[in-house]
Amino acid sequence: VDTRPRGLRISEIGDFKLPKDVSSSMYRAPPEAMSFTFDDDGFCTRITGGAALDPLLGNTGGLAGVYGALYATGTPLNPLKSRTSNVFWNRVQKSILGNIGGVGVDGYKLSDGRVVNAVP
Repeated sequence: VDTRPRGLRISEIGDFKLPKDVSSSMYRAPPEAMSFTFDDDGFCTRITGGAALDPLLGNTGGLAGVYGALYATGTPLNPLKSRTSNVFWNRVQKSILGNIGGVGVDGYKLSDGRVVNAVP
């Protein structure tokens, strides 16, 4: 199972259309955790996925699943819907303080002073 989805979005996802000035958009998701549940007969009854393991990888802003694909291709969902309240408020604080530290909301400052951006 490849737990690092990637692809080219060329049309709408549900009600979410690509931005007007974009004909296609690439997305690269971080590795995602997956689990499988089996019954007593050995049949898989549930597959669970969508938890990002490393938010530094990919261009989905640390999101996984369809939320990450929408974020990476320019049509993100409301952050109150796609992120937990704790993550939402951390991102608000980081975007406000980012101007002071020179690190964007999807960036991370390493101990050697380099800034690594999760979204290129």
